[in-house]
Amino acid sequence: MYANILPILCCPQCGAGFRLTESRMEQDEIVEGKIVCGNGHAFSIREGILDFQSQEQDSFNAWTEYIDEDGYDAFDQKLEAQKSDSQRKIENFNQAFGNLPKSLLYFSQDRIKKPSYF
Repeated sequence: MYANILPILCCPQCGAGFRLTESRMEQDEIVEGKIVCGNGHAFSIREGILDFQSQEQDSFNAWTEYIDEDGYDAFDQKLEAQKSDSQRKIENFNQAFGNLPKSLLYFSQDRIKKPSYF
């Protein structure tokens, strides 16, 4: 995004003007950054592209901050701890049998009265 267009942009949520709060510039282009309107609505600039998807952007910002606190490994562990037994069984089944031909799975399923993985 070119810096010279910032003064003519308006917030899609409230119509207020923007100020650049964070940036990495290359010549007169904002490559990475963040703009914030007078009412606090924030939008990211990534790879030179301004993203006006407000609700999605706010959610992304919240998740990014949450993940950055502990790192991806800790986040994965928290997600894993929240899975139900059924979710784990389905994942184990998919890992064990996901590469088999579908016809073989159907054939096997027809022969099993009560699958042990459910």
